[in-house]
Amino acid sequence: MKTIHKLLFLSFLLCGLFACEDEDAIRIPDFLEGANMRIVLDANKSSLKLANINSSTIEFDAYSINTNLQKVELIGAYVSKTDTVENEVLFSLPGSAFVNGKARGVITAADVVKAFKLAGISSLKVGDHILLETHVTLTDGRVMSPANSAPSIIQGQYPSFTPFVEFEVEP
Repeated sequence: MKTIHKLLFLSFLLCGLFACEDEDAIRIPDFLEGANMRIVLDANKSSLKLANINSSTIEFDAYSINTNLQKVELIGAYVSKTDTVENEVLFSLPGSAFVNGKARGVITAADVVKAFKLAGISSLKVGDHILLETHVTLTDGRVMSPANSAPSIIQGQYPSFTPFVEFEVEP
């Protein structure tokens, strides 16, 4: 009988030792914060006007709740009837430009000419399109763009990330 008690005691002791959990072994990862970037074009300044091209501007407000923005770049393409230029940075906002979650951006015709290496402002014609992608670089080096953002973030009535901005040259 004593032998049975000893065996039972040893069995429970061994079960107790091997049943312990290492709480450090259960790891829940720290989720990294993504980028929140909404760009809203000013309705009155949403295209370049050829009639007064030297003073015409595209203006927009960029909104973000992120405090870890390094920069926001608008990268894209210039498309005319005769030419297409792609993958050029047209506009860049440093993270320091955001005050209370808002920054103002202004793009001129000269900016378009310089970014897409056009011959001059006279190269801009009615109907030319500028198609831009939003690329957000965070202070930890991660870059958020339409290519790596979920549809639930960039689609819908009020998306938290504006993936594309488009404007054109009008008369």
